[in-house]
Amino acid sequence: MTTGPSVDQIKTVKGKFLLLRVTLLVFFAGAALMALEIVGSRLVAPWYGSSIYVWGSLIGIFLGAMSVGYFAGGWLSHERPSQTLINLLQVVAGLWITSLPYWAADTCMGTASLGLAYGPLAACTVLFGVPSILIGMVSPFSVQLLTSEIRAVGKVAGKLYGLSTIGSIAGTLITTFALIPNLDHHVVIIIIGAVLIGAALLTLPFDRMFAGASAITAFALLGVHQDDIDNVFDLDVGDIAIVDQKDSAYHEVAIVSQKGGDEYYRALRFSGNIDSTGKRSYGFTESRVLWTAPGEKQDEDFVAYSRTRYTYLFHLAMLYCPMPKSALFVGCGGGVGPMSFQRAYTADALERQAKFQMDSHPLVTSESVESKKFADMEIDVIEIDPVVVDFAKKYMGLKPGSNMRIRTDDGRRFLLDEPEKKYDLIFLDAYTVGGRLPHHLLTKEYLELLKTHLTENGVIVSNVIGSYLGGYARILLSEFITFRSVFEQVEMYSSEFPTPSEKTAYEFKNPSQWHVTLEPRNVMLIAPNKKVAMGDGEYEAVANNWLRFLATLDQKEFGNTRFFDFREFAMRRISDADANFLVNKAEKIYVLTDAFAPVDTMPF
Repeated sequence: MTTGPSVDQIKTVKGKFLLLRVTLLVFFAGAALMALEIVGSRLVAPWYGSSIYVWGSLIGIFLGAMSVGYFAGGWLSHERPSQTLINLLQVVAGLWITSLPYWAADTCMGTASLGLAYGPLAACTVLFGVPSILIGMVSPFSVQLLTSEIRAVGKVAGKLYGLSTIGSIAGTLITTFALIPNLDHHVVIIIIGAVLIGAALLTLPFDRMFAGASAITAFALLGVHQDDIDNVFDLDVGDIAIVDQKDSAYHEVAIVSQKGGDEYYRALRFSGNIDSTGKRSYGFTESRVLWTAPGEKQDEDFVAYSRTRYTYLFHLAMLYCPMPKSALFVGCGGGVGPMSFQRAYTADALERQAKFQMDSHPLVTSESVESKKFADMEIDVIEIDPVVVDFAKKYMGLKPGSNMRIRTDDGRRFLLDEPEKKYDLIFLDAYTVGGRLPHHLLTKEYLELLKTHLTENGVIVSNVIGSYLGGYARILLSEFITFRSVFEQVEMYSSEFPTPSEKTAYEFKNPSQWHVTLEPRNVMLIAPNKKVAMGDGEYEAVANNWLRFLATLDQKEFGNTRFFDFREFAMRRISDADANFLVNKAEKIYVLTDAFAPVDTMPF
């Protein structure tokens, strides 16, 4: 049985219109499918990040659904070879896609109980399975519609699958380089659905007047959805008011305003989503600064002091490198860490700190202080996301100056491009979607590269979120033993109580205390390039002198953190014995390398 047009029919005007309609549908269907796969990662990222499980689920579900579509389309096109049917199925697929921003959040929340491995698989199946199957049916339908003889099947199929692939390439590139960097990803999804609907309606086998009406309907649908999305984005979330929001190539980035007690804050947040009430919520706060109340005029000399408590622990680096001249921050975020160092460590302050430590710190002598020429600390900041840098400058008070330079680059590539650069202090605080650590900035090879960029008495400080025991300890302790494989001395400091030195907590003598070592917290790993040997008495003297120096700084710099708290920070150093106990107690921790760094598979 032959169902397609003959060669003579193809040459007629009617046949040429059939060929045009079918090939256009094939092209736009291929483009829509790959565009949806690219932007689909943004829908699940707020709950599951961008781990290997997310991308494995996306690729697997799309390929599986396409396979089902090929089988279903081959069977249905044989039983009912109708272009009207396949076009209407694409309208259904387009409507499904345009509806995704309104119920994707509920789906992801509903699958979250399955965990970080199987949750994204279930979510991707529900969200993208049906439209991918329907779009996958286009190619076999098209082959059936345009083939009149068995001997022509290979030629027709080759041309159509080639055209579909070209469409997929176009959809991938346009979405990646044009749509996502400039539009909210919810809007991008609606555009994809509307384009598919428009292509399906325009290529229906009816007269041109109907086709024109169809196109108008599709664009009207896009306009209605755009108004709805804009209205959703204007809503506040509880006590949080959205100041600005933008999708970048790496994150969904937002600036929000919120009130805490009698103070107002600005916060930079990542990974926003629309919740079940139709409002936007944000789960991962990158940094917070003190700000003026909404509507109040800001003075020109207004200073956006940090209210991000963990960044205060960066100052612990001074215990191991008391006379620094330069610092590198890998990861900018809201810029609260670099700004704090820019303000605190002027030439006068650095000289004052050195004099406080004179003859008590093993690296500070009266001769070294007297011979040193102190200057304002030179600071380089590396941030891969230009949107984050723009928002930090515009909304978070980040003000690069003569002694602070900001470069948009990858934290590893920058060092490879600047092999001669040396720093006294290097801070690692780079996080990606969902608050995860980029694996290529955790490996032994990267730490070895950092070590070549340290001065002789330089120090690396790495902010890692994790617990002491249980599944959430795997990333922290894997990174700890990776540091130990490169540096002779590695210290661990906790941002919150309790520390492992509370024996009842981690030796399980008191079961009611078990939970305290299982809760994730910010932990600073500090690794001097050259071992700084200090006994307990020497360390306490150095810490006390450090506190005396901090008391001379503007106390607004540290918000509500009292200097007593800084003493607690300094005393939260985890002993080698405690650290060894935690490492020996841990399961499935590894020295991370470029060849093997399975951090995406570890609980976070």
